[in-house]
Amino acid sequence: MGIELPATTKDITVEWLNEALHENGFLGDTDIISIKHEVIGIGEGMISDIARISLSYNNASKQLPTTIVAKLPLASGPTHTRAIEAGVYPREIQFYKEIIPSSPIRTPTCYFSDMDPENEKFVLLLEDCAKYSQPGYGLNGINYAQAKAITLAIAEFHARWWDDTKLSTYSMLRSPTDTVSEWEIDFFRTSWEMCSAREDFKQYLPEGGFDVSKLLYEKYHLLKDNNPDDKLTIIHSDLKAENVFIDDTNEEQPVIVYDWALAIVWRGVADISFLLGTSVDTDLRRNIEKDLIQQYYSRLIECGVKRYSFDECSTDYLKGYLYFTTNPLALFSLGDRSSARGNQRAIQGIERWFSAIIDNDAISLLPN
Repeated sequence: MGIELPATTKDITVEWLNEALHENGFLGDTDIISIKHEVIGIGEGMISDIARISLSYNNASKQLPTTIVAKLPLASGPTHTRAIEAGVYPREIQFYKEIIPSSPIRTPTCYFSDMDPENEKFVLLLEDCAKYSQPGYGLNGINYAQAKAITLAIAEFHARWWDDTKLSTYSMLRSPTDTVSEWEIDFFRTSWEMCSAREDFKQYLPEGGFDVSKLLYEKYHLLKDNNPDDKLTIIHSDLKAENVFIDDTNEEQPVIVYDWALAIVWRGVADISFLLGTSVDTDLRRNIEKDLIQQYYSRLIECGVKRYSFDECSTDYLKGYLYFTTNPLALFSLGDRSSARGNQRAIQGIERWFSAIIDNDAISLLPN
């Protein structure tokens, strides 16, 4: 660690930015003379302290950004504790340093990253992608064209890391055996118990949803012995529309994916489960999911993936709904729902997710 890191986005000053961005050579001969903070995402289930910082320089330059996004850990609370326990902050910093440079997927440019794990301090300064469209900001869900573009982009990323020999060398990535670990089982149980204690939980679930959620609660621990051990790749594991921007000016690479703090090693199609199960309106998902699974699979094969059948891919898609049910439960029970939009996102999350499980009878894949 080169310089002392700020604890929150509010602690980022002109002096600190100049020191950090001069030390890595980003600013060149230019100095930042003033900044303005704008907190992003309050009340929307964020696991990080995120702010947009507007920058003014002593020398105008088209090469330097007028705004950047600063991403730091939450200062306190149950979400902070869980994030520290899961190692999400160092994972994302190392991800930008070690994974992204060799990956065929577009992400925000990283201007600065550093960490001080002993003091639970982690800092990312990223490209502000607000100039691009963000399909997930609305509550109606993404459309077919947007879902297709994201599906094909993530398929190419998965193909790049498919059974790569380096997967086991990235210490920050959770392995398949950690996906349903004792810690994860405990987190799942805690999240479900908190959800079921709320009077409105059953109200927002689809018909039969509570019984399905209870069965998952009773049998989730059995998934621990059924994690895949081959045909693995790096997955985002939080591939919802809020974590995507679309650059309509770039026909070849329009999709920009960010927030890689939950990246793990698993079967790739689980990212499609997460995308369709959180970010697509239920009626539309029913109409397009088979087509998108086929397109995802076809792109894998085009990119060189071998010895993986379409039937296996389809089954893994359904398994994704079982293994990653913790996420919508945690958002509903632990997420910051202080804003109207954040609250609605949490409600939509469990409705869409459990509708997908029921529609596809994914629960039948639970081990006995």
